[in-house]
Amino acid sequence: MIVVVHSDIMLYAMEYKLTCFLLLAVSLLSVKADLQVQIVKEGVNIYRNINESLTLNCTATTNGGGPLESIYWKKDRKDINSTLSSNNWAVKTITSISRSDAGYYKCAAKYKDRVEDDAVFVNVKGKPMIFKSGEPELFTRSPQWPQDGDPVLDLRCHATGSKIITYIWLKDGKEIKQMNGFSFLPAINNGKTLRLSPVGKDKQGKYTCEASNKYGKDSHNITVRVLDRFEHPVITAEKSIISSYIGEANIFVCNGKNVIELEADAAWLFNGKEITKEQIENSSRLHAEVNYEGSSKTMRMSLLINQTSLQDAGNYTCRVFINDETSEQTTLLVIKRREKRQSGDTKETILTTKELAGLIVGVILLITAILIVILYLTKKKTKINYPEIPKGPFKYGAFVTYNSQDFNWVEKNLLPLLEKNGIDLCIHYRNFEPGVAIHENMVNSVYRSRVVIVVMSNNYMKSKYCRAELDYAVHRSLEEHGTNPLIILCIDPDIKKNRLPKEIKNKTFLDFTSNVEKATWEKRLLKYIKWSDENENAREDKEEEECAVLIKH
Repeated sequence: MIVVVHSDIMLYAMEYKLTCFLLLAVSLLSVKADLQVQIVKEGVNIYRNINESLTLNCTATTNGGGPLESIYWKKDRKDINSTLSSNNWAVKTITSISRSDAGYYKCAAKYKDRVEDDAVFVNVKGKPMIFKSGEPELFTRSPQWPQDGDPVLDLRCHATGSKIITYIWLKDGKEIKQMNGFSFLPAINNGKTLRLSPVGKDKQGKYTCEASNKYGKDSHNITVRVLDRFEHPVITAEKSIISSYIGEANIFVCNGKNVIELEADAAWLFNGKEITKEQIENSSRLHAEVNYEGSSKTMRMSLLINQTSLQDAGNYTCRVFINDETSEQTTLLVIKRREKRQSGDTKETILTTKELAGLIVGVILLITAILIVILYLTKKKTKINYPEIPKGPFKYGAFVTYNSQDFNWVEKNLLPLLEKNGIDLCIHYRNFEPGVAIHENMVNSVYRSRVVIVVMSNNYMKSKYCRAELDYAVHRSLEEHGTNPLIILCIDPDIKKNRLPKEIKNKTFLDFTSNVEKATWEKRLLKYIKWSDENENAREDKEEEECAVLIKH
């Protein structure tokens, strides 16, 4: 079949596509130009002598000409007091400057859900001061724990001070020259970034950045510990079935390989429930030991039960958790009893086949009944063994839960987007309170954040701590009718959805791996967080109205 297309129709189609393209380009340019922030400065660096005064002026302009939602100053990522004026100006004045005033200053403005900023370095006369906190792009925390074979590790170093600062890097006290495995990268404000590539055991050690000028020098140490490439832990039980008489002692033994003591978490479970250290310490019948052999990466764990009773029959599981990987094996304990004959003499007999079958069936039915009750209570949204839920207003705009192996993606793609848009974040390494139990920190973060952003990956689903945070977030979403505080952001193209909790399997994900969604996920994420904020405000207004009506009557 031959199809003839009229030339006028083809010309019209081409003109239509060109018009759409031009309109799209104009709209993108106009959106980008909605907000512009500028610090009035002579350059990226401002230099002052001690006791001199300094005034930092910042202005923000918008195409629409409307009022800004906010304009403010920050120093080393912390809000500082400044003077605001009605014509979109923010002014920070320092009357008598000291060395503590030196740092990285940012002026940020918010307009129609967009946040833009401009930055300047304030340098005070004297020896250099190296950044050891604040903006992540200016320094590297210590220690660093890369794995053997990682492609690259960057160590950043920046300082303020009088002009002409010289940087050198040392490893274990010896100056590093640019050579195979080491290179220097250009950095903002004349800093110096050391790149280790590739990462191997030879890169392990203490790295020192020294910044100096004619007034003196400052240094910052970063310890690098290179971990062995991860090998999956394997654990095996010495016996799959143990038969015992009532009153006897029994010992369960498991052996593991590819296990390192400092990284491993070993535990025993009875019928699927963990036997806690407190239960073992407070019991006169239980005794547990774990022995590691560091050179061979092997371990032996044992559980002793004295005075065995019928209630001790069941499945005993030895489990080892290391680097987000779990290995476990189970031993079945079968109880035998001594029967007395009418004649008075005793005879040791094993439970009859029917009795043993009945016992096993009974245990299976009991476990099944327990699982059914748990599932039923979950559907009824009943709280099952969850820690105490914090009360009160939200402390954070969003809690970001992720696996540590995905931190580079989170630091590069997610944190800058959220912080740039003025969202107050809760992050493990910044906001978890020292001395507080890990699960209590998890619950506080989930329930005191307006939304929970799950950075979903195969690494995430392998971690028991990540799964716990996801369970708390799912539990909260089931509790809060009419809202959905849970946002799933998928960063793995081959995520196995059959491993996900059934409550979220059919939810819509923000898919960073999709070429179609990659261009829109940021806008959709910010829009959803804004909706959640507005929805929460509306709910609080409604509660206040209902309260007012009750008081009136």
